[in-house]
Amino acid sequence: MKLDINDKYRKIGFTAFLVIIASMITVLLFTQLPKVGQFLALAIGILKPVIYGTLIAYLVDPIVKYFEDSFLKKLGAKLFPKDEGKAWVFVRFMGVTLSMIVVLSFLAVLIVLVVPRLVDSIRSLISNFNVYAATIQNWISSVTPADSEIGTQAQTLSSQIFESLNDFLQKLTNGDMIESLMSKVFSSIYSFLRETFNLIIGLIVAVYVLVAKEKFIAEIKKLLYGLFPSKRVNGLLDLAHESNQIFGGFIAGKVIDSIIIGILTYIIMVLFRMPYKELVGVVVGITNIIPFFGPFIGAIPCFIIIFLSDPIKGLVFLPLILAIQQIDGNIIGPRILGQTVGLGSFWVIVAILLGGGLFGFPGLLFGVPVFALFYTLLKEYVEDRLKRRGLPTDTEVFKTISYIDSATMQPVYKDIPDKMGIGTQDEERGSDTETSGE
Repeated sequence: MKLDINDKYRKIGFTAFLVIIASMITVLLFTQLPKVGQFLALAIGILKPVIYGTLIAYLVDPIVKYFEDSFLKKLGAKLFPKDEGKAWVFVRFMGVTLSMIVVLSFLAVLIVLVVPRLVDSIRSLISNFNVYAATIQNWISSVTPADSEIGTQAQTLSSQIFESLNDFLQKLTNGDMIESLMSKVFSSIYSFLRETFNLIIGLIVAVYVLVAKEKFIAEIKKLLYGLFPSKRVNGLLDLAHESNQIFGGFIAGKVIDSIIIGILTYIIMVLFRMPYKELVGVVVGITNIIPFFGPFIGAIPCFIIIFLSDPIKGLVFLPLILAIQQIDGNIIGPRILGQTVGLGSFWVIVAILLGGGLFGFPGLLFGVPVFALFYTLLKEYVEDRLKRRGLPTDTEVFKTISYIDSATMQPVYKDIPDKMGIGTQDEERGSDTETSGE
């Protein structure tokens, strides 16, 4: 006799079997945690090219979509009017090719033009350190009264600071320290070459992912629907869609915004004939990726570098960088990012502090979109619960609600015209409570 797979006893037995297996795996994970961690680290190290490739594909995908939607689909339809298959292959191939050309060209410009200037700026900063120290001390003497206590203390403090920095720079160029650092240097070079190799393989993986992304997504959906109930999978896909909108929009928008701010800073530095313009432009652009605190993190070291070279220009730099950040915060940033995050300023600060405190630099970068995702999910859950109870979901409405009547589950609104709170329904509620208590 053939057993029915839907038999309830068979379901119970199969569920119990899965629970036992899951319990054994859980116990194994906790008892062998160090070995599990080593295995995961080894697996991640081996799969780094795949991880890099997936991340690169995720970041480049908006560029591919832009090329495809802007002109490639129309061009493919004209070139292959009777063959949709060939038209699709042409559109995808050209979209991925043009996108990778754009990315590689940007990296080539960054490496060929920017990196050498950065090295020259850092080398010039170190070699002219003593000149800058004398310039700062002369400037302090000129702005403080002669033979005054403030001037004497400022000169003493600046001398101590510059002597400490000079000793540190001398140690960096000392042969003994160089010898002690040789092993670390070779180790760093090996790690750099290995990561470079992983990135090169990752670029190849990214091309395959971009070309066949619909197939990969379809295979993941097929696997999920085959293993789990449809309701759970639908919820998971909604979560993935929500995450993609928040993370994709935030990361792509922040990268574009930071590139624009870096270029704008460089142009302004050139116009005002500021020193170390390439170094300052790169530092401001990179730190601008960090929300809210990024501009301050980048502006402080840049101000110190310029101030060392020329104190007057250092002071001029402060209002300039403040103006650039105001332009970014009020014009450029909102136009690029829009409402992709949907968090208020207070919650952005909380997300950055929490993410940076728990996960360091990655938390500073991704704390805001992660927090925004949890915020959105919690908001949708709460609003769904309110709808089921027949209550309003608009936050502004709750500003006028005094309380919810537990008997009728209807909101009782405040007496809005009464600004002083005299005779409001809050007081009426209190008097009713006193009466009932009596």
